[in-house]
Amino acid sequence: MLIAIDTADEYIGLAAYGERGLLAEEAWLVGQNHSVELLPGLERLLRKLRTDVRAIRAVGVSLGPGSFNGIRVGVSTAKALAYGLGAALIGVPTLEAHARQFAAFGLPVCCIQPAGREVVFAVFDFNREPVRAVPERVGRLEELPALVPGPAVISGSLPADRVEELKRHAREDWVVVFGAAGRRRPAVLAEVAWGRFVSGQTDDPATLEPFYVRPPQVTPPRRTPFGPGGP
Repeated sequence: MLIAIDTADEYIGLAAYGERGLLAEEAWLVGQNHSVELLPGLERLLRKLRTDVRAIRAVGVSLGPGSFNGIRVGVSTAKALAYGLGAALIGVPTLEAHARQFAAFGLPVCCIQPAGREVVFAVFDFNREPVRAVPERVGRLEELPALVPGPAVISGSLPADRVEELKRHAREDWVVVFGAAGRRRPAVLAEVAWGRFVSGQTDDPATLEPFYVRPPQVTPPRRTPFGPGGP
């Protein structure tokens, strides 16, 4: 059995996958509480399947880009499970796994995530090799028509106001999919990771790292007369 872990935004997504296909899937809103809720959520999923961690042969994890805290928690947990259980580890870039949901359209797929006032996006064409037509980059929504100049699926994890902004720049031949229909599914991450697992495309837990398109913004400690942080 493979367990897939997606913590790249304010949700936790978990899925179990095996030779029969998808076994279970859960996603729930946690805000920034990934470290508190991830392992209890995994235990709950395994109980529903009437099994335990000893059944895990592989762990797939969403590598980012996305929430710095969420990705850090997800990747470190996946690596710990792989080490502790002797399980295979498969890292999948977040936007690639998301884009796979729309491969059946037969069109290029552009997936987008917020990045402060900007967005991070990538374009995938699953009819060609390599599938990544435009690598992950930070930019603005108004840049998309120049980068995706023809029919395409546009999806991602944007709040409603940013979706409306996107629609103002959208081409008429784009298929724009957001909301529940465009929500990233851990089941697809699991399916991608399972395919790589059975074909031997696994990662080394010692070297696998999260994927950030730019360094995380860290606020330095506040300085006071008493030193950093106050008395």
